[in-house]
Amino acid sequence: AHGRQDRGWRRLSRRAPPGVLLPGWITCQARIGVVIDTSGSMSDETLARCVAETASLAREATGARIYLVTHDAAVHHAAWIDGRSVPAIRRALVGRGGTAFAPAYEALARAGRLDVAVHLTDGYPCGEWPDAPRTVRHLVAALTQTGGTAPPARVRTVEVET
Repeated sequence: AHGRQDRGWRRLSRRAPPGVLLPGWITCQARIGVVIDTSGSMSDETLARCVAETASLAREATGARIYLVTHDAAVHHAAWIDGRSVPAIRRALVGRGGTAFAPAYEALARAGRLDVAVHLTDGYPCGEWPDAPRTVRHLVAALTQTGGTAPPARVRTVEVET
């Protein structure tokens, strides 16, 4: 049933007999941030792969809310999306200028608390990686190619095959 993923004591069961305390059902709707680098160093094939990865993430994380940020040197799109809608993701891919991560992370911070943020980028050329926003629990750098600026040690890194 909708909203029934686990039991917990944070909310007690309303069906417990008088004088008996039973755990109630709780749910966890994950909040995910996806940041896509649309700079000139990202090829059309790589951007298509980023769209596919975002849609796959939305499919696998059933019920999760996804906040999409697309950027090059500036932020071009920052909004909650239906991650399964591939055309909506493609429409957000504009830009193709230089690369700056700080404005994208500032836009990510405006989304509020996020359980995880995935940054799809080639890491080239970005200079120093800024600190992850305080509202993001875990930051994952999904690198689409090697040779760019390496993320800091505190950032989990995965390679995306293109």
